[in-house]
Amino acid sequence: MRLPILFIVFLATIGGIFLFENTGGPAQIKEHTDIVEALKNPLEETPLPSTSLEKQIQPRLPVATPISSTNPVGYVFYTSSHSRSKYYYCDTDSAWKSLSADYLKSFNSETELLKHYDRILHEPC
Repeated sequence: MRLPILFIVFLATIGGIFLFENTGGPAQIKEHTDIVEALKNPLEETPLPSTSLEKQIQPRLPVATPISSTNPVGYVFYTSSHSRSKYYYCDTDSAWKSLSADYLKSFNSETELLKHYDRILHEPC
């Protein structure tokens, strides 16, 4: 008799936790209330966009974009031609030195290496 009662209490507790987590609790209800209030009063003071010439004449400066590190110029890339090998290495990563000389292959560009082998870069240059 005691086991079924404990089981029912357990299920009720788990169900309550599940419902509380999936309904979001008080914080989510407040968020929804704020949204509903904002929709009820859409014509409250809304700031108008500025028409000042001073702001409109501001020159737009070009944004500098970083050089991609996936194909840096001047590096040598190494990999092993062994069938189980999955990485390739930049010459700045000393891990390439542990590759077997029997299988060691070097390339002047990352693109050239990836044309021959399906590998993952071990560590960025």
